[in-house]
Amino acid sequence: MVMSASPTDEHRPSTGRYLNQSKIQAALDHAQDLGAAYAEVRLMAITDSSVTLRDAKLERAIPGQEVGVTLRVLADGAWGVHSTTDLVSLPSQIESTVRLAKAVAARRSSKDRPVQLAEVPIYEDEIHWKSKLDVRNTDLQTKIEHLKTLHDSAADDDRIISVTCGWSDEHLHTELMTSEGMNRAWSFQRSLINASVTGRDGSDVVSYRTRHGGEGGLEVIEGCDLGELGDSARIATLRLLKAERAPSGKLPLIADRDLTGVYIHEALGHPCEADLVAAGDSCLDGKLGQTIGNEIVTVIDDPTIRSGYGAHPIDDEGLDTRKKTLIKNGVLTEYLNHRESAHHFGITPNAGARAQDGLHHPLVRMSNTLIHGGTHNDLDDLVDDVEYGVYACGSRGGQVDTGRGSFQFAAQEAWLIENGEIEKEGMMRGKYFLKNIPKKDRALITLLRNKTNNDIFRYIMEATSCNEVMTASRITKKVKKSGSTISVSLKLLQKNKIIERVIMNKSSKLTNDIGYKILNIKSWTTFIIKYNL
Repeated sequence: MVMSASPTDEHRPSTGRYLNQSKIQAALDHAQDLGAAYAEVRLMAITDSSVTLRDAKLERAIPGQEVGVTLRVLADGAWGVHSTTDLVSLPSQIESTVRLAKAVAARRSSKDRPVQLAEVPIYEDEIHWKSKLDVRNTDLQTKIEHLKTLHDSAADDDRIISVTCGWSDEHLHTELMTSEGMNRAWSFQRSLINASVTGRDGSDVVSYRTRHGGEGGLEVIEGCDLGELGDSARIATLRLLKAERAPSGKLPLIADRDLTGVYIHEALGHPCEADLVAAGDSCLDGKLGQTIGNEIVTVIDDPTIRSGYGAHPIDDEGLDTRKKTLIKNGVLTEYLNHRESAHHFGITPNAGARAQDGLHHPLVRMSNTLIHGGTHNDLDDLVDDVEYGVYACGSRGGQVDTGRGSFQFAAQEAWLIENGEIEKEGMMRGKYFLKNIPKKDRALITLLRNKTNNDIFRYIMEATSCNEVMTASRITKKVKKSGSTISVSLKLLQKNKIIERVIMNKSSKLTNDIGYKILNIKSWTTFIIKYNL
């Protein structure tokens, strides 16, 4: 779908404010008259655009303009919430929202605490982070030209079969008025450009993703050498085509800044969100002030870093954002919180409230989360300490179970580290790594990496270890593949002298069935341990 992405002025209020302040203040006063302990109106206006270029052809260009407003009322220790895109109707929803809050409170379990809010300073002002080049003034053709620059450099090789480039930008304007007298407005912009590069060499297909962006307007994109960004993505994709499979098992890991950022975000950032802690869904519950990591580890969450994509001047409860030290020298020192969770734990609010848009109420969420440098001077210094391990770069995402404290994340590319040096020819991907392994063993590992082959091998190994013979009929039943597929696998395993065929004795209860056993179980046990199979 292609649409014009040119901005219009009709969604920019001439007064600088969308909310009729006198009417909203009267509505907030009315909420208190009806018994509300606290009431707020928060509006967010988002002007955004997204553009997609697939293989140098414009696939989609969509401008977006939306205004949403949320009324939150706290009465009898419970929230009543009303969200709408109809700004004019909002004052008429005061009474029903107060009734809703009281109804929720009446049904509250005796085990649940009434909601209370920590005290905060009251401000009446506006803070606008102005971009050097307002991204709303960027026409579609300019965006396409930047995307083509990225595409052309990324696609400059016959082995690159597809390049998809994307552009996204947004201008976020927020207004907040509360019954306590808070009256603030703030705005900022974010811009991002990205590419997904796919390469093929024979039957081998890989992909690599790259991006550049942060808080700011068009200057963020123009401050990046898009040709170099595309070149780097293309080169990385071609490297992956030559990469061997990586090993499973426990190994020392050195992660680059991108992968470390994802790790800290998932493993620590989410469990530090105080609303999750209060709900009993965080492994860090009750651990404030305790040592949870190495003394060299310091982690901060800092929304004031203007270059970061998570930067913003004010949180969605009207507090000035600030740097938060989550871990200092291995000690958990602070949760990310909002007013409700801060009161719950008896701590000071630290401006961690963030809302998805004007139609959602604020939750506790991260901004720019990063880990401070340790005691090593550079990458070479880090690598010197590793006898055998992995250097992993780039992120393909991650996830966390905050309650259990378990997490996982994926790198885009990695290299083997041996004897304190990164093996530049030892690039790897996936689950297995075959560098510096004898050619014969490589072939066997590749053979056993096939799931059907591996399943059959395992079943026969189990039987042989018990001095039994695994029959063909039992293999078919366990593996649940067609007879022809199993037959092919069995022949391959025999050809490579992994298993041997056994003709069952006619006097056996198994009659004339054919069986299989491991040819040399001792050597193959050593093999699978050696290569983590």
